[in-house]
Amino acid sequence: MTNYPGGARGPDIAPDPYPDVVVVEPAVGTAPPPRPSALPDTDEVGTTQAVKEAAGSATSDVAHTAKREAGRVADKAGEQTRRVLQDAKNKAAERMDSQQKQWAGQLSDVSRELREMAADRPDTPARQLVSQLADRSSSLADYLSQNGSRDILEEVQQFARRRPGAFLLAMVAAGFVAGRLGKGVLQAKGEGDGG
Repeated sequence: MTNYPGGARGPDIAPDPYPDVVVVEPAVGTAPPPRPSALPDTDEVGTTQAVKEAAGSATSDVAHTAKREAGRVADKAGEQTRRVLQDAKNKAAERMDSQQKQWAGQLSDVSRELREMAADRPDTPARQLVSQLADRSSSLADYLSQNGSRDILEEVQQFARRRPGAFLLAMVAAGFVAGRLGKGVLQAKGEGDGG
């Protein structure tokens, strides 16, 4: 307690730990000074907003660039796929044309051998049949050598669509005739080599 003049005693006041600091009390009826708060001041809010906008813009730019690059990659992949498919078609057509020429040459050989067989036989129905086979195989060899594989395939497809039953019968007959001719030619060669 503090002693006042006249012997009155006042409350005990602790000594001021900061004697050099002057505390200014606001006048009665005025608003207290603002206290620091957890909210950032206006400069910090503006900066935060600018950072957010910049980040959003950068993200949008990255997404746009990624989308554009993905489109380019997809276009290039599609172009390469088309090129590979076209190359494969061209190579397959070249192989088919080469094989077709081989078949035409083999059919010409078969036709020649059939004509020779027919010439050695007397005039009989068998000779006439062999002569007809020689003529037809020669015609087929000429057709194969004059037309490309794509043209022939297109013609066969058109015929198969127009007359599917006749197409199937023709394939069965062609298989039978080819098998019989192949067997006959092999036997004739075997007799020619052995005799």
